Amino acid sequence: MKKCSVSKRHFNRVIKNQLNNLECSAQSVLNQTHFVESSVVNYVEVGANINASSSDIISNNSEISSSIPLLHNYIDNENDKYINTDHLLIDSVVNIQNDKISISNSSSSSDEETFSNVLANNIQKSSESTENIFQELHKWSIEYKINHNALKSLLTILRKTLTFKTLPKDPRTFLMTPKITLLRTVTPGLYNHFGILNSLNNIFKNEVSVPSIIKVSINIDGLPLSKSSSSQLYPILGIVKNYKPLDNIVFPIGIYHGNEKPSCFNNFLEDFVTEAIGLYNKDITVCGKKTRFEIQMLLFDAVAKASVLQIKGHSGYSSCSKCTAEGEYLNGRMCFPDITFIERTDNDFKNQTDENHHVGQTILTRIPGLNLVSDVPLDYMHLILLGVMKKLLVGTWIFGKPPHKLPSRIIDEMSTQLISLKSYIPCEFSKKPRSLKEAKRFKATEFRLFLLYLGPIVLKGILDSTKYDHFITLHYAISILVSNKAFECQYVDYAEQLLKHFVVSCRLIYNEEFMIHNIHNLLHISNDVRKYGPLDVFSNFPFENFLGQLKKLVRKSSDVLPQIVRRLSEIQHLSYENFNKNNTHILTTSEFELLKIKQTNNILAEHCFGPQFEELIFPMYKLTLAINNRCCKLKCNTIIEIFSFGYESQSKLPIVIGKKYLNVIDFFKKPNHSSLIGIHFVSELNQYDEFWHITEILTKLVRLPLNNKGYVVFPLLHI
Repeated sequence: MKKCSVSKRHFNRVIKNQLNNLECSAQSVLNQTHFVESSVVNYVEVGANINASSSDIISNNSEISSSIPLLHNYIDNENDKYINTDHLLIDSVVNIQNDKISISNSSSSSDEETFSNVLANNIQKSSESTENIFQELHKWSIEYKINHNALKSLLTILRKTLTFKTLPKDPRTFLMTPKITLLRTVTPGLYNHFGILNSLNNIFKNEVSVPSIIKVSINIDGLPLSKSSSSQLYPILGIVKNYKPLDNIVFPIGIYHGNEKPSCFNNFLEDFVTEAIGLYNKDITVCGKKTRFEIQMLLFDAVAKASVLQIKGHSGYSSCSKCTAEGEYLNGRMCFPDITFIERTDNDFKNQTDENHHVGQTILTRIPGLNLVSDVPLDYMHLILLGVMKKLLVGTWIFGKPPHKLPSRIIDEMSTQLISLKSYIPCEFSKKPRSLKEAKRFKATEFRLFLLYLGPIVLKGILDSTKYDHFITLHYAISILVSNKAFECQYVDYAEQLLKHFVVSCRLIYNEEFMIHNIHNLLHISNDVRKYGPLDVFSNFPFENFLGQLKKLVRKSSDVLPQIVRRLSEIQHLSYENFNKNNTHILTTSEFELLKIKQTNNILAEHCFGPQFEELIFPMYKLTLAINNRCCKLKCNTIIEIFSFGYESQSKLPIVIGKKYLNVIDFFKKPNHSSLIGIHFVSELNQYDEFWHITEILTKLVRLPLNNKGYVVFPLLHI
């Protein structure tokens, strides 16, 4: 059993002291106990709260007499006031309950050995139980970010009870906070290197297996700590994408802190690159198992990419990392109106054939097998959601300039409609719709919600047909690239054509000034999908969640980096899984699970029996009886609304009880039938209840009302 709260030496010292106290307390009991002199002990049955040493139960007589009952039966009641009950109730060290210890006719040394073994076993069981409590307390303090002052007060209170007497007084001892923090100067700040191999050993320590090749995705991004200061972090983060149990667990490799970004990124990357080179092309040991290490991809936003790769920023003429297209400076912004281009190659980057693209030489080129064009995909979170979608919604329709800006009255109507849809948004969404007046402060998840689900409904009848069809083109293409259809070549090819049409139409509908860096990069993102799969495989969403948690570790403005390093070191002794709790799947133990038995077990369909349930949990989503979580599609393409979960009478298999929609049609037909990507308009719910086996469920649907005529249903794409 792993000791998470005290060192081995400290633990052994505490046990030794407790045993000494145990001997003393037992002797005290014997001094006040009346034994029958002629009797000989055959066995002693020790009570749960009585602790005795071998001297308590060994008789010097050679004849075997009748057995002695519980020891406390022989304690003189008149002398009870002299007994120290604290020593009699040492259940944290020994918890022997109704154990019958047979005393043989052999020598007393054998008897002592027998009792010592039983005593040792019970000490071990009690110690393990106490340590489990310590570990849970450790986990609780990390999960809820309990500061050291509060934890110290709690430890002081707990130590007043005998069970928790072994708890350390100092929270730093309890959490195993490192005494020394090794920092390296990276002008104009400081850097700490956690290490790739060290972090891999930490996240795999609770895993049964280790893949033959560990493919790590690396993210580097800037993180301002507050709006009132220039204090900022530049973490190097990793995630193992080719091992399903850990594909959402982000771990730190190195962290920089300063009031400015690193003046030399090669100096900032030095420890990371040196270790990566040492791990490449050879067997490494992770948690005692042989494996190999590989960097699968590097993920940046446009600003961090320019700094790390030593290339022109997004405002430069030759700033595109995927092609050699040159921009034009129009009305104060860099635009890329030309859609013809020559793609860059990995050799072009390595040899720096385009001098206008590079501003220096990055040391990342030293890492063997790492290609700095094809292995650096475009991040759709920054590119499409915070880039293109924000440009359309915030920069053009809401806060833009005429003639494309929408009237305030129309914006208020849209906001009212968005808020009315709040109760229909499933539980898998972290953000709910809010007023468009707050659009400048929307997060990436809110732009994703608008692009994939809300926009087609809210914008219908608001935008003119040309602009609406233009938006639906983007919606259709991204719906393909973010879904499992991204694994099918013909769908990716079609999405690429849609994005090309969208980019060309931007210049025609709006103007050439609209053709900014993000719009241009829509022409390249399909190639990354062909290599890596759906957009979420190489998005920055998991890393952004980790950065949000990282910022919460800072408790004071001074010594920022030492604080973060110590908090992360405390977390390492448990697991980064708790720190990444927003990224974990709903269920990982089985295919599905039924929860919450209904109070009223009225049978809704024939051939069904109870108990009935209110929730059905799948690994990636859950279905409930609530209005926002009860719509799903079956494998036969039937769309149903759920009213209960139960069991079939004949097969005894779990079933879903509900009603199906009778009218299922396309919601739109341009640029293609919406049903091809799983979007339908549904109405006319069947009046009769039916049931289906749970194994027939294909996916959960987002069901949104449309003009009181029916519902538009979307497949849940972003999970």
